[in-house]
Amino acid sequence: MYAKETAYKFLSYKPRTQKEVEEKLRQKGFAHDVISKAVEDIKRYGFINDLEYARNFVLNKSKSKSLGKVALKQALLLKGIPLETIEQVIAERENLIDETEVAFELAQKKLKLLKSSKKKKRSESELKRKIYEFLTRRGFTWETINHVIGKIFDDSELYI
Repeated sequence: MYAKETAYKFLSYKPRTQKEVEEKLRQKGFAHDVISKAVEDIKRYGFINDLEYARNFVLNKSKSKSLGKVALKQALLLKGIPLETIEQVIAERENLIDETEVAFELAQKKLKLLKSSKKKKRSESELKRKIYEFLTRRGFTWETINHVIGKIFDDSELYI
């Protein structure tokens, strides 16, 4: 009973994945069978739902931080979301959000910042490299980045 109360309290602050709840209960010293029983009970009542968690996570991160699907996938894997669920949620995201457009907007902002920097004048190849690195860190695929760079610099060469 105490394990469920601990889990409910942990869930009261914000939504959590099954893995996060299990880890919290393990840290509190509960036995494996007690953790399993508590988590199953809580899941039955709908307080833990990894699919809904993943959907909300992807939607929020896509809008607020403008992360690409590679970064989203990695973050969800670290939170213990099953790969099949991640693939499903990312496929749903592709129907709602145009990743190329998100990357394009981010790249334009980054280019503006790079050009306005008073430190030094950068060559076009250096600007392309900086944008490539920036978008890679944000988790966009090579194909998306290449398309965006080609669009921004108005050419169709392959970069990097």
